[in-house]
Amino acid sequence: MERSLPIYSTNKSSVAVANEVVNALYPKYRKDPKKFLESLISKLAEANILVF
Repeated sequence: MERSLPIYSTNKSSVAVANEVVNALYPKYRKDPKKFLESLISKLAEANILVF
């Protein structure tokens, strides 16, 4: 299994890391909360992050 997100260290700026993760995982669709949640879970699944 290959990583889609890099490994971050504590030496890197937390703001920079947060911006990178948000850009990689945050879905574009935001109007309907249910659709937003579905698209967020899909984006997490693409990155091999499990949601229970």
